[in-house]
Amino acid sequence: MSIYTPKHASWMNQIEIWLSILQRKAIKNCSFKTVFDLCSKIMDFVSEWNEMAHPFKWKFAGYV
Repeated sequence: MSIYTPKHASWMNQIEIWLSILQRKAIKNCSFKTVFDLCSKIMDFVSEWNEMAHPFKWKFAGYV
């Protein structure tokens, strides 16, 4: 099986996916009184994420 990485995909896609996960799982529907509170919430999420981190699996079956 060969693996195809689309030429338009880049490391930015992975960052955008991770930021989306952060937003949905950690800061969506929250309010923060201070920037420090926001930073603490983000850092807590990052710590939890790093404990269970795994690479994103990219799959592309090819154009049909």
